[in-house]
Amino acid sequence: MSSTDPYQHDTIQPAWLMDFFDSHKVDISELAAVVNMEPEALIDEHGNMPEIAYLKLVQWAAERFQMPHLGLWMAETHDTSQFGVIGFLYTCASNFGEFCELLLRYQRIIMTGSEFQFVEDGDLVEARFIINIDDVELTSHAAEFAMGVMVDIVQTFSKKPWYPIKTCFTHEAIEPVSDYSNLFGSKLFFNQPHNSFWFERSLFDLTLNSATPELLPVMTAQANRLLADIEERHDFLGYVRLQLRAQLTDEEFDMEALAKQLNMTSRTLHRQLNQLGLSFNNLRIGLIVEMAKEALLKSDAKVTEIAQELGYSESSAFVRVFKRSEGMSPLQFRKFHET
Repeated sequence: MSSTDPYQHDTIQPAWLMDFFDSHKVDISELAAVVNMEPEALIDEHGNMPEIAYLKLVQWAAERFQMPHLGLWMAETHDTSQFGVIGFLYTCASNFGEFCELLLRYQRIIMTGSEFQFVEDGDLVEARFIINIDDVELTSHAAEFAMGVMVDIVQTFSKKPWYPIKTCFTHEAIEPVSDYSNLFGSKLFFNQPHNSFWFERSLFDLTLNSATPELLPVMTAQANRLLADIEERHDFLGYVRLQLRAQLTDEEFDMEALAKQLNMTSRTLHRQLNQLGLSFNNLRIGLIVEMAKEALLKSDAKVTEIAQELGYSESSAFVRVFKRSEGMSPLQFRKFHET
């Protein structure tokens, strides 16, 4: 999913970023203006921010405060409490391997559009950080932050200076390159297929002197409740998208009609979508663009035919909507992806 998709609904809990803005006296109104959102919609009642807004704000902050390695700086200065339940799980794990298992199980609590994966290859393990957005430049600071925090956790378990066997980034090296060495050592590779770092599989057995495994049942019970809440909210959004897709060509299917389908008032529907950083209109337009891109790439249908299938009697209106979303016309989009 591209960073321009208006229906992007993945979220992240950005306590570390908001702490940074608080220390630099940047209020939420200014941040909301940067990403063209209402202040009350930028962070919902659960502490979640739309991931695309988070990525844009990290990039904006790096440029505004002239911190080319903002992600690395946040990784080096992070605090366990900034990650909520996830931040405390590693202090309850019996070893590093168990923490990795807990992270895989519960990482959706703090991020639904990004994830860590651990790929074992003999005696080595590749820890990959996946961001489901294609814009490498937009994701560079976030990738450096997430991987830097993970390396710092490994160092905590190792109880001594430790560096990955090698570290890879999908983006180009950001000057000064020497800033990477504090966290990742000297084995650095850029413009790679994955954001990842490699370590010996034996590190899974490392234990933490200050571990409190007796608290693990309490923490996992809390994590289970939070995860269930997240899944429920995403099921809601999935159902909304399903209903919209089914009625996409019906011009009379508006906010009131959708709310009736969901057995709620339009005001309640508006509030729940607003908490996710969404609206009826941008969801609907997002689905139109999503279906249009699929038709453009997988068929030879003319633009006028695609427009009519998506409920547009005038193709010019469809072209304007598509261009506003993707930065290019439907024909330019098709030609770009054919090369």
